[in-house]
Amino acid sequence: MAGALEFHLTHVHENTHWFQHVGTTFGAFMDALRSSQRHTLARFLREEPRAKRADIVKARLDGGRPLIELDPATQFLKADGDDVNNNVVELKHIWFAHQWLHASFDDSRSTDGLGHPPTETCGQVMADVVLNCCEMFNFLSEDFRAAGHRGAREWYFAEDPSLSEVLVNLGDRRHHLTSIGLMECAASLNELQQLRYGVFPAVLSRQHYSAAAGAHVEAFLKSSYALPFKLFARAAPGHIDDWQVALVELNLIIYFSLNPPLPPRVLAMPRRSYRWFEIYPPHRFILALRALGKVRQLGDPDSAGAMYEFLAAIADESSLPYAGDALMPRRSPSVADWDSYADKDNHPWAIDDELIVQAQLHIERIPNRLALLANNSSCITGPLSREFARWLINFEAKFDFMSSPLEFLEHGEIGFAGSKAFGNNIVRSVASTQSLFELACGSGAMILDQFPEVVRDDQGMIEFMRRSLYRTIVETDNL
Repeated sequence: MAGALEFHLTHVHENTHWFQHVGTTFGAFMDALRSSQRHTLARFLREEPRAKRADIVKARLDGGRPLIELDPATQFLKADGDDVNNNVVELKHIWFAHQWLHASFDDSRSTDGLGHPPTETCGQVMADVVLNCCEMFNFLSEDFRAAGHRGAREWYFAEDPSLSEVLVNLGDRRHHLTSIGLMECAASLNELQQLRYGVFPAVLSRQHYSAAAGAHVEAFLKSSYALPFKLFARAAPGHIDDWQVALVELNLIIYFSLNPPLPPRVLAMPRRSYRWFEIYPPHRFILALRALGKVRQLGDPDSAGAMYEFLAAIADESSLPYAGDALMPRRSPSVADWDSYADKDNHPWAIDDELIVQAQLHIERIPNRLALLANNSSCITGPLSREFARWLINFEAKFDFMSSPLEFLEHGEIGFAGSKAFGNNIVRSVASTQSLFELACGSGAMILDQFPEVVRDDQGMIEFMRRSLYRTIVETDNL
């Protein structure tokens, strides 16, 4: 039974991350940022003659030398010689700027040595993301077409002198509050909800349940994932008297923090340039906690309506923009319906990008979807199951991507839900995008650490990545 408990809670935790990935503006933006980085790399390299491209790919595949090298002492780009191609030099700086901004958004601990990129650089990267959303994914934005690429650079951070991280004093230490830490905390809160208010109190013996619940809560409180919870308890000690309400409130505050106005969901020109504290999830979290004292405590944790009212009150009192209800922009009518299950000979590196887009389009159609993230246990086994049971039971027929395309198989292995063609397409696509990242900054042999062992040790997959890289960069020209 202990194994079944951990299996179930792990499933809840990882599916929460999937929902954060495709159900928040921050998750969608981080994917769009990576997509922009990849397409920029390919677009710039394809401006070079094919012979030059072949030399660059050969140097990486045969010599193990990355295109973009960092100084090990500073972690900044290595200086190029005087005789290098200006186009390639510009590419290196743009690619590195994308990587730098991604690190600043995701986990500020990784920028301790580098600091944060200049705000002008960040504005340029944000404009590149908007451009990529419109050109590669065919999203429509009247403001972007009217303002042009240069105008989009003023949409974000134009009034900020610099970016800043969030450091908090807790106990005798200073801690980084990070976006990834907020997401991990929310996933852990959903585990605790399932453990305390799901089916396990009813099916486990009292002794077994008490021991398992106590150990799980203790492990959470000792982990770094608990930092947002401890800050919440310090900011509003009266709100944790009711544990069930507290878990939902904190989930809602984290959800609010992860939904600033960001592309691709928001492609409209702001009335003024967005400030970093309005966009960066840790800053938003701290400001939401400050507003908590002026907000009425959540009345009913099993009411989707009460959740939306609480969220609206946080937005009003914090004066922060909230885009969690923003729908994906319209796409060009030329974009055909996408069939992820078709086994087609297409460019595999675009499939995982489109998978994320399709997942977002499906998720946004779920009524009151906020409850699925804020009080997941109630949606499955509690009062909210009356509203969500039909969605949860029939999601494969109605909403292909309401849960992660990954699923647990026998013996703890992970596989893909759906057809063999779907699984093959996704694996090939992820491998192809990984090969582009390896071309840019990898060294030595290609690394497949993020793949399951059966894929990681497959020489056929390594060869596929090599061929894919050659086809994508050398044999394909810009239109």
